[in-house]
Amino acid sequence: MQEEPQKKTCPARKWTKRVGLVASLFFLAKGLLWLGIAAAGAYYTLGN
Repeated sequence: MQEEPQKKTCPARKWTKRVGLVASLFFLAKGLLWLGIAAAGAYYTLGN
């Protein structure tokens, strides 16, 4: 049988993918938090 050649991958690719995922989740949570603060402010200002 013939051995398959090893695919060369960049060693930084693993951690950059992880950092990108963490950054995306961070900014998603940050955006949702700010929307929640704005919604709570509108609710208490206009609701009561």
